[in-house]
Amino acid sequence: TDKNFFDILGGFPYITTQYLPGEKLQIRNNQKTLFELNLKIPQTLFQGLMSDISKAISLKEDARRDILLKIFKEKILDSGLVQDANILALLYQHFSTIFYSLGEMGESNNYINKALELTPKNKVALAHQAFLFLDQKKYEEAILVYDTILDIDSKDKIAWNNKGHCLNQIGKKLTAINCFNKALSIDPDFILARHNL
Repeated sequence: TDKNFFDILGGFPYITTQYLPGEKLQIRNNQKTLFELNLKIPQTLFQGLMSDISKAISLKEDARRDILLKIFKEKILDSGLVQDANILALLYQHFSTIFYSLGEMGESNNYINKALELTPKNKVALAHQAFLFLDQKKYEEAILVYDTILDIDSKDKIAWNNKGHCLNQIGKKLTAINCFNKALSIDPDFILARHNL
């Protein structure tokens, strides 16, 4: 197929974080605020680490990036500071996204698996895991994840569309068409599913 990967699939569920006054960390998914967390650590530490990690990634300073990621992991992820499983899972997902952007699929998979160990029915983390499988052309594994998402929410039009894409890739055209039609029955204006038919 010559279609752009992102034109076929529903959006990759990026997680972003922002530090707010009062030492609160705001965690967002696709512009929607999911949680605010009082980290009880200095704002300068968190902001400095996130800023330095971003700079190290953009400048391709791998050794510096790895040290900063290690500090973030020790001071925030593994410190016991974050007690809420949902919030910790989102931070793990954020790390998975960072490693995905670096092309480090093993680490990306590792962090999304940690997120799902904490919150196995987390649709955002499951969608992230399915996307990683898709990117690695592991279509059967992605289909299983989309089935899990659809067990949680049978009205998830993006999961139906993306499952259809996976089925199409492994030659199950009729079943794929059924998935695209199911997505369209949920949202008749869903352009991605219509485009994939």
